[in-house]
Amino acid sequence: MAFALEHRLDALQRIYDIHDQVLASYGLACRRGCDACCTANVTLTTLEALKIVTGLGGDGEQILAPLARNPDPRRFRPRTGINAIAAMVLNGEDPPEEGADPEAGPCPLLRDHCCPIYPLRPFACRCMASTRACDTTGYATIDDFLVTVNTVFQQVIEDLDAGGATGNLSDLLLLLCRLDIRETYVRGQLDPTPLNLAPNRRMPALMVPPEHRQRMAPVIERLRKEMRAGREG
Repeated sequence: MAFALEHRLDALQRIYDIHDQVLASYGLACRRGCDACCTANVTLTTLEALKIVTGLGGDGEQILAPLARNPDPRRFRPRTGINAIAAMVLNGEDPPEEGADPEAGPCPLLRDHCCPIYPLRPFACRCMASTRACDTTGYATIDDFLVTVNTVFQQVIEDLDAGGATGNLSDLLLLLCRLDIRETYVRGQLDPTPLNLAPNRRMPALMVPPEHRQRMAPVIERLRKEMRAGREG
């Protein structure tokens, strides 16, 4: 693994930790066995997929085997990353409509309503933090500030993996399990287009509404520090 990539993986974990600290101030209803938000629509970046695949080690093949069994054809497969969307908004353009199908089935990794990769789960799973139980309401309850927090973290995580790609969890984990794809990504030579993935980009600006800028400032400063560490080592 390239030395710079090791720094980016370390930075990714610290970014996850910062998000956990933000969530600690919320009274969350999330609990073990609550899997209403664990659907086949989960997405992640190539860096996050690499973290999962390498983190599972020798157990990875068995744990990830369900991904290859009849993947849900309704699963969300993004074609545009969040930083490309931010650039479109800045330019006064309308972003493409890419809504996830709410009828997509459960995450294929679930076992008895629990996640076997929970400590390694990607940010799209971590940010689904509700103050009300989703299994009773049918949806997550997330306040406006936390929506801004999640958007900024998503932008930063994509920026950290600029040159990589974003895709559906099933698709990307299966790809990164392949040694040839993994080595191509580690060398910085991955081409998202033939793989039907969304290219990751640097963030043109953070999408923070005026009413949240002051409250977000210390969080953003910590994130910028981790981004510098991930790039420079």
